[in-house]
Amino acid sequence: GPLAVREAWRSRTVTWLTVASVAGTAAVTIVAVHLVGYLRDTGTSAGAGAIAAGALGALSVVGRVLVTVVGPRRGLAWTAALAVGGQVVGVVALALLPRPAGVVVFVLLFGLGFGILTLARAALLGAYVDPGVYARVSGRQTVAVTAGRVVAPLAVGAAVTATGGYLPLLLGVGLSAAVAALALARAQAAERRPTGSSRTAGSAGRRGRSRSG
Repeated sequence: GPLAVREAWRSRTVTWLTVASVAGTAAVTIVAVHLVGYLRDTGTSAGAGAIAAGALGALSVVGRVLVTVVGPRRGLAWTAALAVGGQVVGVVALALLPRPAGVVVFVLLFGLGFGILTLARAALLGAYVDPGVYARVSGRQTVAVTAGRVVAPLAVGAAVTATGGYLPLLLGVGLSAAVAALALARAQAAERRPTGSSRTAGSAGRRGRSRSG
């Protein structure tokens, strides 16, 4: 019922997972929208920029496979946090390394984490909340993630235009990925120490199923 949904939504695990999903999606969307323009304006040919953008999508498949294989052994949240943390390293490489090395390192590290949160969010939420409230909690997360997907690239684009440089782009992607990685790690830690809210949500859902049975 509504109480179980509210308790599940307020649990630490779900809160951290929502933060991770919003921040990680923001980082990926900013790159998807602005990468080719950034590379072109900073000395990379339009063709090479398009190849780099396409490679991100290809590497995302590899990243999802790796998470599927490694996640059950090491913990899905920790594995996803490591992959998303690699995106931060990729942004640093893009900013500091000479071309084309910086672009290659960025594409490899950012691409591996490109689609991981989409996969991890559904699986982790299923582990964190009772099945009876999953759909409604997931719906709330989807609203938050969609808002981040819309706002983040617009905000970064406006900041780039206002400053006349791409530092806001690099900071926006790097900080968003860092927040997502940290939030995933905190979600895993909170899941190991269940709060009263998460326990209440689970028990409420179980009581609801018992009554309906």
